[in-house]
Amino acid sequence: IQSFAKSGNKYYIAQRRGDDVFVSTCSIDSKNDKILNFDQNSTMRLKGFAHGQTFEFVECDGKNVYVIRDKCPKGFFAVVSIG
Repeated sequence: IQSFAKSGNKYYIAQRRGDDVFVSTCSIDSKNDKILNFDQNSTMRLKGFAHGQTFEFVECDGKNVYVIRDKCPKGFFAVVSIG
């Protein structure tokens, strides 16, 4: 796991594979709060994204959005996705 963020009872994890970052959703198990259940249908691929240095949630216009920041050769940039 490169980085992660928590919103409500869900965890969002970013994992690097090659030149891409994959963002997936996990939820806390209802019977054991030490177990995270991975949702295989929730994975989003950020192609050519490199590392995904930070992962955080912010509120924008009443919606929860997540921001992943990354350092690229020309400086910093962010990808924002409606969560």
